[in-house]
Amino acid sequence: MKNYHSEDLKNYKIMVLGVPGSGKTIFLASMYDKLSVQRNDIGFFLKADNLEQGKELARIYTIVADTADTTVADPKKAWPRGTLLGDRTDWHFTCCVDGANPEVNFESFHFTYFDYAGELLTDEQDQEAVEKFNNMIHEADVFLGILDGQKILEFMGNHPSRLSSDLRFILPIIQNHKKPVHFIITKWDLLENYSLRDILSNLEQIAAFKDLIMQRSRHIPIRVIPVSSVGIGFAELHDGLMQKKVGAIPHPLRVEIPLVCLLPDKFEALIGTLQREESRIRAIRTPSTATERMYQFLQGSITFMQWPVYLFTRLVFSEEFRGKIDHSEKTFFRSIKEQLKNRIETKRKQSREKMDSLDLVVNERVALLHTIDRFLTLTEAFEGEFPESLLKAE
Repeated sequence: MKNYHSEDLKNYKIMVLGVPGSGKTIFLASMYDKLSVQRNDIGFFLKADNLEQGKELARIYTIVADTADTTVADPKKAWPRGTLLGDRTDWHFTCCVDGANPEVNFESFHFTYFDYAGELLTDEQDQEAVEKFNNMIHEADVFLGILDGQKILEFMGNHPSRLSSDLRFILPIIQNHKKPVHFIITKWDLLENYSLRDILSNLEQIAAFKDLIMQRSRHIPIRVIPVSSVGIGFAELHDGLMQKKVGAIPHPLRVEIPLVCLLPDKFEALIGTLQREESRIRAIRTPSTATERMYQFLQGSITFMQWPVYLFTRLVFSEEFRGKIDHSEKTFFRSIKEQLKNRIETKRKQSREKMDSLDLVVNERVALLHTIDRFLTLTEAFEGEFPESLLKAE
């Protein structure tokens, strides 16, 4: 098993699985556009580690948001081009908090997104390209499987062929690598007449999709997350093509959710792996919130938890709290469970906004705690809106 260090638990690599034209880069540009400035409802922001990469994403989303002229002969030219073969880019971001010190942005987590031409997924490639693609897959901590909302719309209208074709390329990769999975339904603005529950019920008609969920969701988190890179009312479907509305302003919808769900899902997958390796699997049903799941996992944890979880929890809690606990792992994790339990009870009594004061963020350790709390809070809010999004084996 991999020996984890504290820096490993602050660095995450994300592999986007999408066929040509699925909108991988547009989604990434939309997420960066929404998170590049700290918002009150988010509580953190993303910094592009490479200034030129930040400029490139801004340029891409400028093209997306431009509605000055939607009368071009080819509507496809109104949207950014897809990633070309050979253009693989690793996009590097740092999660930051603008806290109490006006002169400093405090850093917490680091993320790498693997972007690539969709043809690497669907077409025959030379050995070098295959090896590079396989390396990206093995390095990833989580998969983002892109499900094109336009193809979902066709599927709901009893035309499943294009969606089924995409899944034939995505599902085998997910099957062969035991990593958390976020299926992202793009263009959610096209699907206003359907609920997520309706769509999931229909997706279960695809045998390979249903079988994968039945098998994998017992041990590894699998989510379906509806997003829109432009939001409601920005574009309409005409003759099979998305056409922008003149003068419309984009309002990206839930594009941050795949990022904030990564941390609790990676934690759950890690705990599950440790439990299986110790042959102490317990019948733990998934509670309703990410915080409660972390607490319940620790409640049923093994006596010798090994270093990955130990280091992760060492990151989460303050030096003062750590100083009060016994060095034995059994006592340590009992204290962690109590801390999480107290957090759950406090959240039921008090508004999260009052507890999340950015005036308290005075160094990187506190920024890390604040970011983890925001990730959990946003994940739980999303689960409250879409409880069916976390897929479960029946």
